[in-house]
Amino acid sequence: MEGERANKLSILPNYEAWCRLIIFPRKGRPQLVERHIVTENLTEGKGNTKFPKQMRENSRRLAKTKKEVERDIARRSFGEIDDEAANFAMVEEIE
Repeated sequence: MEGERANKLSILPNYEAWCRLIIFPRKGRPQLVERHIVTENLTEGKGNTKFPKQMRENSRRLAKTKKEVERDIARRSFGEIDDEAANFAMVEEIE
């Protein structure tokens, strides 16, 4: 079964996906539902062409700059940040 599922997922065309969602009905037990998702290629001029640009801009604002990442890597390489402090900082960012 696993091999069949893996094969099915590996040959999916671009812009298609399969997912499983847990649905909580008002009465009864939660159910596992499988859905096939087909999206548009927004780079071919279909749909809202502003949306992909907005998504990229939002993602870039959330990410650290290249300089910040390089500085963190250099500090960690020279032992300036211990593992506990790094893990604590990650937990703070998530919360």
